Amino acid sequence: MAKRALAVMVGSFCVLAGCGSDSSSGGPMGTTATAATELPAPEKSAARAPAPVTSASSTARPSAKPPAPRVALTARGLSIDGRVAPILGGDLQYFRIRDPLWGEARTHALWEEAIDQAQAAGVNLVATYVPWEFHEETEGDLDWSGARDLEGFLEACHARGISVHLKPGPFINAEWPNGFGSFGGVPGWWKESHPEDLARGPDGLPFSFDLLGRPEGRQPSFFSPTFRAAAARWFKALAPIVKKYVVDRPTIVMIQIDNETNFYFKSRFSSDYSVHGVSQYHAWLEKKYGKIEALDALYGTAHASFADVVPPRAAPSRPEESLPVQDWFDAGKDGIAEWQLFLRSTWESLGIKEPWVLFTTNDSPHPLPMTDLVLWDGPTKNKAGLAALDAYPKQWPWSGSRPSDYPFLTSFFTKRFLEANGDYSFAGAAPTKIKGAFAAELEGGLFTLPLGLPLEIPPHATDTVLLEFFGHGGVLGTVYVFRGGLNHDGSRYFETACVDPDGRETPRYDLVRRFGKGLLEKNGAALLASEEPDSKVALVVGARFDAPAFGIAGHPGWIQAKEAPAVLGWLEDGGLSPQVIDGRRVKKGDLGAFKAVFYVNPDVADDDLALALDDYVKKGGTLVNFLHAGKKDGSFQEGKTPGSLLADGLFAEGRLASVYEEKLGFLLPPHVNFALPTGLAGYLATSPFLGQYDVSGDALVFARDRTAPWGADGKAAGWQAKKGSGQVFFLATNPARVYRDAGYYDAAPDDLLVPRAILSWISKEVGLSPLLSVTDASARAFARKVPSKDGGGALVFLASRLSTPSDAPVKVLDLAAL
Repeated sequence: MAKRALAVMVGSFCVLAGCGSDSSSGGPMGTTATAATELPAPEKSAARAPAPVTSASSTARPSAKPPAPRVALTARGLSIDGRVAPILGGDLQYFRIRDPLWGEARTHALWEEAIDQAQAAGVNLVATYVPWEFHEETEGDLDWSGARDLEGFLEACHARGISVHLKPGPFINAEWPNGFGSFGGVPGWWKESHPEDLARGPDGLPFSFDLLGRPEGRQPSFFSPTFRAAAARWFKALAPIVKKYVVDRPTIVMIQIDNETNFYFKSRFSSDYSVHGVSQYHAWLEKKYGKIEALDALYGTAHASFADVVPPRAAPSRPEESLPVQDWFDAGKDGIAEWQLFLRSTWESLGIKEPWVLFTTNDSPHPLPMTDLVLWDGPTKNKAGLAALDAYPKQWPWSGSRPSDYPFLTSFFTKRFLEANGDYSFAGAAPTKIKGAFAAELEGGLFTLPLGLPLEIPPHATDTVLLEFFGHGGVLGTVYVFRGGLNHDGSRYFETACVDPDGRETPRYDLVRRFGKGLLEKNGAALLASEEPDSKVALVVGARFDAPAFGIAGHPGWIQAKEAPAVLGWLEDGGLSPQVIDGRRVKKGDLGAFKAVFYVNPDVADDDLALALDDYVKKGGTLVNFLHAGKKDGSFQEGKTPGSLLADGLFAEGRLASVYEEKLGFLLPPHVNFALPTGLAGYLATSPFLGQYDVSGDALVFARDRTAPWGADGKAAGWQAKKGSGQVFFLATNPARVYRDAGYYDAAPDDLLVPRAILSWISKEVGLSPLLSVTDASARAFARKVPSKDGGGALVFLASRLSTPSDAPVKVLDLAAL
């Protein structure tokens, strides 16, 4: 009888075993060893000695054009020259990998060494920015020579048969040119010459996006026609080199549109109040509302025209200010998409277009301490290019050697990006469901703070990021950065990269090589064919609403970026594998295939989602709702239908009495008492905020506010209620607090007991069957199934909560689902 392959990733080690009815029961999963199918190595150029590195002025004759475009976006990933394979990228920044004395020959040799080291680790894609100001330090004087020989770097990649993801800006961030605090790409001379085209704060003054507040951190407005014309000139200067390595000497397969375009990681209330930014906002309002009277009816205002609307400058302090603030955020997101579409159209006008390359965008959705960021938005960020994730779940020194500050951030956003990429239209074709996620940057270390203070990112942090990304559907991911280097001022960048600035391999190098040579080369075919197991569970996120809103405890943006990933961690810890869904996509009838829907509720719901949830429950579904009741519709109006179907319908048993919000919730979260019908009683820490409800009717209250300091039962915080043939579980907080941040790695087994018991009770009530179980509290597991048409079997990923890989018994509870 044929065996089905079961691959188990333990930390950064890949253990292969057979799993079939004739397997022995020798191990904890009843497995026996079997051979893995080797995935063919990436195709290289025809056998020849590496071509010499050339300059932009090289007279080398280009090869004949290929008969057809070499790039295609398929359901399984990126096809290059007709072949689809998992892609492990490495960020090699030619402008930093240089001789300290700027010597040309030594710099070119360093490029070749870096590419060779990357390929030896299984890296089959090189990514690099192209800093505008590096090549045009003086206006009109473009320099492509010596250490600035971009064509020479691309030629070295071409000679070694390795593909390139080019990131030409015009904005690159990248801590360029002088390390931490630098936000680079746009030449200083241009910003000095065009102060009227810079983004401005609400006070009307140019705002510095430099993290240290330096004047050189001032940045252009995305909406300035003058800046757009300058960016187009930059692309035009770069285009001959790009086109040569797209068509004549095929090397560049992807081009990134700008970089992390989100108003430079600053609060939306910091930018962009320039004449250009405000003009874009007014045009957006007119497009949305059509007539100023329509806006005034919802805003409760009286304006003569859209030009009289003043952009919000702070979080709302009254209920009627919530919609204008959300509009300010939404206008910014759509404005970013329009800016990126301009950049793409500029490339296309220069003859560089899909399907010769794949255009991409990128975002880093980690929850910064600044709470009023414009968050990543899938539908808008997939307009100009396929959205790629930047995952940096470990940022701050306080968490020490723990693998991550936000343990489930990479897992959650890998699923979010994968789902959203179904919006993308490659080469103008109809959008297609892509079964693999892309990542432009996977954390491979971090920069150094001022005064030489390191941000130590241990190697096992990268281990965790790679495991979670590829284990949740990633098919193309790039380690940032693979090799460290020198900033423009000679300071060192990324000491803890896989290869340090001196070219020495660090412990992170061996870890990445085990992924490249182990998982991806040996099990790549199975990984590409694998799918999320159907556990009949959906995790729905109210993803449209990320702006601060009046009367809502907890910041809506943090609900998306912190609370929702924690819920994913809770579900995975309970052996479930949820499909993550953007709430704005949900229409009536879409949820019928799920046994349970878990909804992270920001207290605002679009009409379609409210109707869909109500219909789902009334037809027999189970809705598990977190945090809020959804009192408001998409226009922040209360008591309206269908918005009232949630707060006044599905959750009508509870009436909100008060809201508790612990501002020090990171250190002193509130606690809730639980008493389950199973007989288990206990308490656990929750979100920093919770609602306190009076509950009537036949609802079963199973969670109550734990009053301080004695821990007695207070108002209700969670209940179960039957709704016709369906039911709801309402939790006015998040029981997944332990899965939210670095404290997860210190959690004792007892800390996980109550949240696991709650999920187990809900699962039994619904009839959900966990897929996996890890009896060791120091580990967790998740899986992907391989369809029978692709050979069958499963990939099981085992992630340690410790700083080193460890063994743990994993039980496959639902083999049929895998």
